[in-house]
Amino acid sequence: MDFISAFKSELFRPLATLVVPGGVAISPYVLVVGYYFPGVTSFWKDHPSAFVAILVICILAVGLVVEDLGAFIERDFWDSKLAKENEDHSDHWERYLQLRLNDEIVGQRYLRTLLTRMKFELAMVPAFFFFWCGLLWLNRLYGLWRPSRFALLSGVLLILTIYLLLESYRSASVMSQTRTLIIEAVAQSYPDLAGKEQNGREDSEVE
Repeated sequence: MDFISAFKSELFRPLATLVVPGGVAISPYVLVVGYYFPGVTSFWKDHPSAFVAILVICILAVGLVVEDLGAFIERDFWDSKLAKENEDHSDHWERYLQLRLNDEIVGQRYLRTLLTRMKFELAMVPAFFFFWCGLLWLNRLYGLWRPSRFALLSGVLLILTIYLLLESYRSASVMSQTRTLIIEAVAQSYPDLAGKEQNGREDSEVE
């Protein structure tokens, strides 16, 4: 049962952080490419398996790109903002990365859940931008929506993007607090380990 749960978790993470954002970002451009290159549509009909394989590779590649853009937002915006609000933010992150535990703390499982959610939220922000650009391109090619309808659709996408940005910052903030709690729990459960870490930091400061 634990193996099945772990397998589902490991399968869900790339699905949420790569496949879904990549699929959203690339979906309009499949139709755009079909418009300019009719041979792509013929290839789709004649070789559906090969087309799906190529499409999956493209989705994963785009998913990696938008995930990297999301990581840029986290690193250059959210981490900087959290460091201003909590001066121990960066220090706790470095200490958390150095922890070596035999028994898993409940907070670590919660932290992994938060990390998956935040990565999804951050990846969807650039994914929605590319999706909107693709819809604009499609609308110019096929005239799918009147200007008023397209403006309404754009407003909905903008609201979703802002919501995901705000939620990603909240997730990053909760993760920072959770890491602090894990470090405090380790200090209480493994005082010798905490003492060695403290001495190591003091030695490095002296050097």
